[in-house]
Amino acid sequence: MAAPTAVLLAELDRRIEVAQRQQDDPVIFTDDLDAFEQTEGAHRFRAVPFLAGRAAAGSGLVVDEDEVQGYVVVHEHACPDPKRQRAVRLAGDSMMPHLPDGSIVGVDLTCTDPRRLVGRLVCARTDEEETVVVKRLSALRRESLTLASHNPDFKDIEVRFAEVDSPIVGAVAWAWANFE
Repeated sequence: MAAPTAVLLAELDRRIEVAQRQQDDPVIFTDDLDAFEQTEGAHRFRAVPFLAGRAAAGSGLVVDEDEVQGYVVVHEHACPDPKRQRAVRLAGDSMMPHLPDGSIVGVDLTCTDPRRLVGRLVCARTDEEETVVVKRLSALRRESLTLASHNPDFKDIEVRFAEVDSPIVGAVAWAWANFE
């Protein structure tokens, strides 16, 4: 049996080769965190927990923030502290053309103050059932905030603080998208 490091390196090489050949998802995943941390050069990369659900870039889906499916391998420049971030795949086309369906975003869970996030992409809860969307925080008022899509076919979403306590999950820190 091959050493865990050799197995992981072989798997990473295989996935990169397949992605280049098929122009498939360029994201590298791992579920063996110990083996990843032992690979040569791992000190320049971070393993960000990847959530099993999808955040909506459309009508809104439920994401269980505690359900880690694996890890997304990210360069240290994009993610200096992986404990602060979660990665999630988007579903829908409301953020087109900037973030197509299937894009993966890294959400900084420590950036939750809406006063500092106006104009930025955020991951936000839109109702008490924990529906999560990725949108631009376009406006902040005393009683609500407004989330906007990039796609003009989608209406803005108003989230009232009386209905959703602490609606901002975090700020989008980085994104991987396939622009075919």
